[in-house]
Amino acid sequence: MLWLSLFLDTASAGCTDAQGLVEVAKSAIVEGRLEDAERAISQMEGSALGCGPSVSPDLLARFWLAEGAALAFSGDRDSAADSFRAAGRVKPGYWNPELGPVVEGWYKEALAAPAATPGELALSPAPQRYIGVLDGMIVAFPTPADAGLHLVEVGPPTGPMKYGKFVYIEPGQRLVINTGLAEEVIAVVEAPPPPPPPVVAVLPPPPVVPEKPHKPLPVFAIAGGVLAAGAVGSAVLWTGENGAMRDATTLDALDAAKGHQIAYGATGLSLVVLSGAAFTLQFAF
Repeated sequence: MLWLSLFLDTASAGCTDAQGLVEVAKSAIVEGRLEDAERAISQMEGSALGCGPSVSPDLLARFWLAEGAALAFSGDRDSAADSFRAAGRVKPGYWNPELGPVVEGWYKEALAAPAATPGELALSPAPQRYIGVLDGMIVAFPTPADAGLHLVEVGPPTGPMKYGKFVYIEPGQRLVINTGLAEEVIAVVEAPPPPPPPVVAVLPPPPVVPEKPHKPLPVFAIAGGVLAAGAVGSAVLWTGENGAMRDATTLDALDAAKGHQIAYGATGLSLVVLSGAAFTLQFAF
């Protein structure tokens, strides 16, 4: 049976684009080129697993549908039913109408068969830093698995896969797969420590120079001085009138000089009083 070739270990094979091979196989089946389809399917099994990213459930469903059609047309209806059931399990309800109504009938017939007793899948050695992928989904091994075809892949979380293999679980079987992988140490790139904060020189604040108290203008003292000067001037004029009274030749001239002297005396006395008041206010405030 053709599906027996699925048990070939592909961990060390060259890497081929799985999606491209599935498209080639599907087109060859639609066009009736059965040998080309089988060649693409075999290449998928031999060189597209265990070296690239894990195969998605969608791509697996398309692959198993193409394989089932190729097996059915070659006369191996039992193996075709295994492929059809695997396709229906990984993507329920999916069908490619390009494969035609005849293949669709075989597909529905395979899905209608009673489900077999599930089994279990285990890996040896068990993945530690690597991940285990079953039918395109990351799972923790050992894991329950339906009877039938499955794809097992193992590799680093970020890829690429280091191991890929199609396996067949018999009803109720516990299947241990020896991957032979020695896990590589996954380098953890640590972020460099942040640079130290820049050193900012803190300068002492400039010395505070106390402001000199603003001395108000000595207005009252100035006024007092001016008034005192006026008083002195009045005294000088008052004294000058003595000569005018001595030299007077008429009574009117004598009266005028005497009146001037009295006015000068009163003015000088007033200026002396005001000057004293001004000086008193200056020193009081």
